[in-house]
Amino acid sequence: MTIKRILPLFLCLITFSIAVNANNQSLIKKGILDLRGNKLEQVKEVEFTGEWEFYWQKLLLPKDFTKLKPAKKVEYIHVPAVWKSIEMDGQKLPAEGFATYRLKVLIDSTNEYLALQLGSLGTASKIFASGKLIYEAGKVAKSKEKAKPGYQPGVYSFLPDSTCFDIIVQVSNYHYCKGGIWNNFGRIGTEDKLINSWNRKIDISLLMIGCFLIFAIYHLGLYIQNQNFRYTLYFSIFCLVILARTMVVSETYILSLIPEFNWFALVKIEYFTLMAGTASFALFIYKFFHQEFSKKILFAILIASGILGLIILFTSPSFFTKLLLINQIVILLAASYILYVVVKALGREKRTATIMLIGFSILMLCVVNDILYTSKIINTTFLTSFGFIFFVISQAYMLSVRFSNLFVQTESLAFELEEINQNLEKKVEERTAQVQEQNSLLMDQHIEISEKNEELEQQNDEIKAQRDNIEAQHKIVSRQKKEITDSIYYARRIQNALMPSEKYIKDSFPNHFVFYRPKDIVSGDFYWAERLEDTIYIAAVDCTGHSVPGAMMSMLGIALLNEVVHKPEISSPAQILEEMRKKVKASLRQTGKKDDQRDGMDMALCMIDLNSKKMEFSGAYNPVYIFREEQEINLLEIKGDRQPVSIHRKEKEFTNHEFQLLESDTIYLFSDGYHDQMGGPKYSKFMAKNFKELLLKIQHETMEKQQMILEENINNWQGKYNQIDDMLVIGLKI
Repeated sequence: MTIKRILPLFLCLITFSIAVNANNQSLIKKGILDLRGNKLEQVKEVEFTGEWEFYWQKLLLPKDFTKLKPAKKVEYIHVPAVWKSIEMDGQKLPAEGFATYRLKVLIDSTNEYLALQLGSLGTASKIFASGKLIYEAGKVAKSKEKAKPGYQPGVYSFLPDSTCFDIIVQVSNYHYCKGGIWNNFGRIGTEDKLINSWNRKIDISLLMIGCFLIFAIYHLGLYIQNQNFRYTLYFSIFCLVILARTMVVSETYILSLIPEFNWFALVKIEYFTLMAGTASFALFIYKFFHQEFSKKILFAILIASGILGLIILFTSPSFFTKLLLINQIVILLAASYILYVVVKALGREKRTATIMLIGFSILMLCVVNDILYTSKIINTTFLTSFGFIFFVISQAYMLSVRFSNLFVQTESLAFELEEINQNLEKKVEERTAQVQEQNSLLMDQHIEISEKNEELEQQNDEIKAQRDNIEAQHKIVSRQKKEITDSIYYARRIQNALMPSEKYIKDSFPNHFVFYRPKDIVSGDFYWAERLEDTIYIAAVDCTGHSVPGAMMSMLGIALLNEVVHKPEISSPAQILEEMRKKVKASLRQTGKKDDQRDGMDMALCMIDLNSKKMEFSGAYNPVYIFREEQEINLLEIKGDRQPVSIHRKEKEFTNHEFQLLESDTIYLFSDGYHDQMGGPKYSKFMAKNFKELLLKIQHETMEKQQMILEENINNWQGKYNQIDDMLVIGLKI
């Protein structure tokens, strides 16, 4: 139903635009306006739209055209048009500069006074008609220092001295983002016709200004009477903003009141009212339909309008006029959302929202028309003021509907109050009897409650005694917990001190990372490195368990590695693991009996000759990954033996693998904590396959960036779930 009502409004706007353009068919061809044959009598007035002679960077007077020799090629320019849209000699003209326009007018007789009805030109202009200066706005000059912008719209009469006379327009611009005859700036016609037409426009402007002022005062009065109606205050402000805009656009009525009104202030008011109107109107709609209007979007509209408004106030017109498109986009986006809010409100307040929708739709059609007209897309006229009058009338009707509904509600409440008063005495008697009955019950309950209170007091004393006992025990437990926690934190400091420092590893591998994340305060995973001359040993070790038990195993592992690696008879990683297994079994008294502890270590151990780049590897369960970049990046995996560094039911000698490394190879040693972490959408393990693919994917990154990606990836995978094991990943770039 709403679409059926709004669609004719769009059709009316399109029909109006076509009709205006049809009536304004250009009579100016190649710099000549031929009004002979009673054409002027037939139409009474003719717009200056058409092809004018154009002289760029020249300020020519009427006498200059009598001296000029006929040019081989005369430049013509379509009016209206801004200089930046014109090309001469293959290049677009700049916004700043000066030029002369010339039009030859042919008429039948010189017995009648003619007149020019003129609007704004950009931004200073002089007009000569029939050899005489009849109009001057601002000061036309060849430099910015001497030029002065200004507008002087109105009707200017002259008596032609010939049936063929010139209209010469000098224009200069140094203060606006565009220059030239940018609007359909005027028309020519008989003096009485144009004066009457101008007076009608002034009367319409006065009517609109008066309407806006009355509505502003009226709504402000409503707000003063009842400050709960906050939307009337914002609508009053909106009326005042549109009033100010009406004073400075179209016929620029403010210049009729104050001829010397500052041009810069006039332009700032013209642009500032766009943003002030948007902000105040958004506040009005928000207060009227607050259930449908988002506070975040309101805040965004106010911020955008405020920033653009401040730019307009504190910058020059040559800068802020360039932002007109941004201003228009903000207005259209805000208007589109407001239209959505009003349509959404139809379900809650169908009648008032429908009135608002119709009035607002017509207003928006007029705003769109003004934007298209300002952008030179259509040739109509400014319609926003008329659209606003219609909107204000519809809004007033909407308020009357709302106040009428309030009046009906008030009458209904008054009727209900009268019925209540009539039955009040009877209800009081009934209520008194009920109260007496309740009082009797309350007395019985009071006696029962007193007895129970005594019983509760006894129970309360017992509970207090129990509470005091629990609090004392809690203090003891808290103190003990703190002592234990402090001890564990101290143990972490010892554990971290036993592991190699960042600098120690960096001396051998400048490009490396260590991703180390214990599950608890102390860890069962640890990394170890020892350099003997040009050979470095490096290991990633996962001890049985985690937290304190795992940490104790890790300290045993670090001590044993430091002892074994220095034995002269030990020369390979496999021999180190063999010797480590003997030491662990002896330290933990593992003999193979059924009740023996099975604690031990999973380990990936590398020995790398830094000169020859030869690597030897041996592993207890844990493998080593080597990524090599040839024609493409390949993953080489050397698996460890499937036995731990501890007692095992099928013990065999650890395998020693030899491998020749190349420059740019990347080595990864790790425990199983990373790829065993539970998480993801189905709460499953990350898996070794995904771990390999992730490492392959990040090979082009630096080692520091790889560590960051590994941390970010496991954080996203783990999500809200707990960490289930210690994590350790070591990356070494050869």
